[in-house]
Amino acid sequence: MLKIIFGDIENSIYHPPTYFDNQYEDEWITDPLSVEMVRDIDKSEVISAHLIESPVLGPISPKEISGGVKTLILMMFDDTGKIFNASSCGDNCAKWIVEIGKRKDLTINLHHVLDFSSGVEVQCEKKCRVLEELDWKLVLQNLHDQIIFLDEDNLFLKTTDFAGMVKESDNYFVIITREDLANLPYSVEEVYGIHTAGKYHDMKQVYNKFYHIYGENHI
Repeated sequence: MLKIIFGDIENSIYHPPTYFDNQYEDEWITDPLSVEMVRDIDKSEVISAHLIESPVLGPISPKEISGGVKTLILMMFDDTGKIFNASSCGDNCAKWIVEIGKRKDLTINLHHVLDFSSGVEVQCEKKCRVLEELDWKLVLQNLHDQIIFLDEDNLFLKTTDFAGMVKESDNYFVIITREDLANLPYSVEEVYGIHTAGKYHDMKQVYNKFYHIYGENHI
């Protein structure tokens, strides 16, 4: 089963390619799954544990394959319990992450939104739901211990009624808005921005990532 954690987590490797260069074992390289991943992503052929034929670079060592493939190989074969940052991978690695998750229990972390359109089953330890304008009070008062998503189109966000219900609630609220919410108490360490780069400008873009607007150094 595949478990995805967004953001930093204890025991994670932020830059898997460097870890790979110092830790990989020869048998990882010649495993049939690795051979297929190298062929699919790098368009290269594994000749032996020490030689890979690249159409661009010519004969190369395993240390010269792409960072995405290195990360995938670690996900499959490293047994140290380390969690690998899948943000070292591009969208072309997503289907292989799913495949590895079918073969073993796999936990990864991400710092951007990876395109899993090839198919992935999402599970969460808490119930998740979207709260919308229609009958929001009635709905909210019957929700407990859930993750609730809201966006700025909901006019009730800035009301004192909503603020009061949030204060008395045992739910976790994810509010996506550009407006100030003066009625709501919240920690500055729980305020995030959505960064967009490249030619895409929506939440499907692979380069979107969450980052802290405020941190300890700014207080």
